[in-house]
Amino acid sequence: MCECLNAQTMDGGDKPIISALEYVREYLMQRIVIVIRALGKCNGPLTPHATERLIDIKEQAVNYSDICNLAME
Repeated sequence: MCECLNAQTMDGGDKPIISALEYVREYLMQRIVIVIRALGKCNGPLTPHATERLIDIKEQAVNYSDICNLAME
């Protein structure tokens, strides 16, 4: 997010300070709307992308087994 903000700040950097701040404010408002729309598509507590990643991790975890290491006690 910081890199995106820095890039947008550089794009608005050639304007007077008030106009540059307004440019950054508009950018941030657009980002917030995008995030709110993405969250609106969520069926659960996670975003769709996070849900997909969690499902992939669960599918991979089936192949692992746990080993008790009693030597550590």
